Formats: sequence, C-alpha cells, structure tokens
Amino acid sequence: MKRITFKVIFSVFATALSLSSCLGDGESVSEDKGIFAYISTGTTGQTIASTPIGQMTTTNMADFTPGKCYLINYKINLSNNSNGLYNAEYITPSNSDGKAIEKSEFYPLSVPKAGEDSIVAKVVGTPFFDGTDYYGDNWFFGYEFTMKPDDKVVAEFYYDRNNQIEIIDKVPTKINPEDNKLIIDVRFKKVPGSNDGTTASRTVTSVTSLSRLRSEFHPANNANAVIQGDYILVPIKFRYWASTTVEGKTKDVLTSVGTWDLLTSTSNQRYYLAYKK
Repeated sequence: MKRITFKVIFSVFATALSLSSCLGDGESVSEDKGIFAYISTGTTGQTIASTPIGQMTTTNMADFTPGKCYLINYKINLSNNSNGLYNAEYITPSNSDGKAIEKSEFYPLSVPKAGEDSIVAKVVGTPFFDGTDYYGDNWFFGYEFTMKPDDKVVAEFYYDRNNQIEIIDKVPTKINPEDNKLIIDVRFKKVPGSNDGTTASRTVTSVTSLSRLRSEFHPANNANAVIQGDYILVPIKFRYWASTTVEGKTKDVLTSVGTWDLLTSTSNQRYYLAYKK
C-alpha cells in the first residue's frame, strides 16, 4: 500500500509542519525546519529519524531519545540514500530546549467523569499520522484552548470498548467489533499557572501512541472490511467536548473528527489504522 500521510491543517498550527526541497548546484537538496519526526534505533544500532520525506540519520544524534517524537531541522542531499536511509548533513531539534513533543497517555478504559480540572477545547486539529507503524503508531495533535499564558493542558485518550456508541439521527447506535470502526474519546485537564497575563486562545500540541490499541484490536476480514492493497484499514473517529456558540450563547457540545468513509470521501478527516491482511 502506498503510505498515506496527512499534514496538520489546524490554521494556527500548520506552520509547525512544512516540507520543501530546493534545487541548487545541480543537486537535489531538502532542507527544512519544524518537521515532525519519530526517533528509533535501527538494526545496526544507529539512531533514525522517520519523517514525511523518509528515514534519515547523521553522525551525531545524541540530542535525541529513541521512542520519542520531535520537531526537527534537517538538511539532506536526496541522492545520498543508502538502502532507503538518507545520510543527513545535520538533524537537530527545532526547539531551543531540545525537548521532545509532550506525550499524551492512551488508556483502554472507560472515560472518567469530568472533574474540576477539566477544560473544554475550542478546536482539535487534524492529526499528523501514518496508518502503519512508520511513526511508531504516534499521532501528533494540536488543540486550541482559552487560557492564561502559563496554564498547561494535559490531553488523555480513551478507547472504551463498551462505549462504542454514536448518535445517528438522534438515536444512540452501537458499533460492533466486526464493523471495523473505532471511537477514541479525548479529554483535557488544565494545570493552572500563576494566573498572570491575559486570557486568550492558545495552542497546545502533543503526541499519543496507539500501539496498544493496534495490538489489542483485531479487525475482521469480512464484508465490512476496507481493503487497500495488502491492508485492512480501520477508520477512527476522535470524540471530544468542544465549546461552541449557538444563538449567541456558549455551550459545550460533544463532537467528533473523522469519517467512516475512507475510500470515496474527499474529507481531509480520513484517520485509520492499517493492518496487514
């Protein structure tokens, strides 16, 4: 199957991910900043960055921790590729502090009730992902909240096999395992800061790993299966509470992003896990 990746289109977040290449001196060179990368260890022990342009490494990768995700700066010669691995001129963390992207936990549990620390998102952005385990099953999200400058928000992801229910025409409809569909609930907790500064819309980012979900959910190869090449695609919807304005009043509404129609939909919200048949 051709690997499919989607860029974040969350408007205030899109600049974090860009991909460009330029031609110069007769060589094809790719050089960019703020690119998403998953760091892993190769078969010969080298540290590898899996990126939208491909996998790359360089002689000094001491700033990175395998198993984590980063935004990186890099420069490669596109002709300098050995066995599918680019040898980069440099690969460095984009953040001045060199920290990895914050991780959000995934739980195969019931969604907890809202507490005093709960906060409602204004927007959950289109995740950056790969349906296979190319990025180690890590999904990169952006969220928008109304909060103070030094407030923090923790995102948590839940797959509750007993709450695979969606509302269709105002009727609760149960999704069965053989339907090959997944609903993941997202909840947010606020960690208050010093309370200084002005309240405004602010962006938070994190990655969550769906590797446990991949290993525990086994798709059915039946009439409901979405087949693409050698893979069964299992569509995902992410469900969360969002703050919205209706008739001049602000209210919290349970909403979701994603579509069950992977093959014919023109939506950019085509999220899925890809399983080998």
